[in-house]
Amino acid sequence: TFGSITKPVVTPDAGYTFTGWNVANTTKITSDITATAQYKANTNTAYKVEHYTENLTSGYTLIDTENKTGTTDTLTNAVAKTLAGFTVQSFSQANINGNGSTVIKIYYSRNLYNLTFNPDNGGSLITSMVKYGATISAPSVTKTGYTFVAWTPSVPSTMPATDSTYKATWTINSHSLTINYKYSNGTVAGTQYSHSYNYNAGYSVTSPVIAGYTADKLIV
Repeated sequence: TFGSITKPVVTPDAGYTFTGWNVANTTKITSDITATAQYKANTNTAYKVEHYTENLTSGYTLIDTENKTGTTDTLTNAVAKTLAGFTVQSFSQANINGNGSTVIKIYYSRNLYNLTFNPDNGGSLITSMVKYGATISAPSVTKTGYTFVAWTPSVPSTMPATDSTYKATWTINSHSLTINYKYSNGTVAGTQYSHSYNYNAGYSVTSPVIAGYTADKLIV
């Protein structure tokens, strides 16, 4: 019978397992026969999925390697990640080589976002397109009659993963108005007037009434 004869030792290709011959061991050998070795693809063949993100200047950096398994000589099952600030580039699945040499490389482009500074001083918006994660700094702005307080919201050190707008906030400057009242001979004629007014605010001050005298300016 076929089962009683000595058969050659077979070495399966990488990623496959020998499962036997296509002739039953109980088959009687009464004439020439051809026996063919049978193999089964392994279902635990290793492959890798590598994820690369675009650098701020040039090139890409490997951020993660996934060790996966699948059936030899079938397609991989690589899945892209969801990464804030990045967009995955097109990639294709590949054949799972039996020797474990298959590597899928997935690349992610760094996104550009709108960065806007609103100076709120009557001037134009300050706009630019900035890559995610790039260093950003707020511009120096001025507003006549006002003192700069802060940008709202606070400006981060690097570009967020979204279009961002920051608005300048200001406090109005105040100035002291002092009026001294004097007689024509230079001596003090009344109580000094002193008051604080906001920038560009109007004012109207009536000069004090002093018996026997007429002010050279009734209203200042």
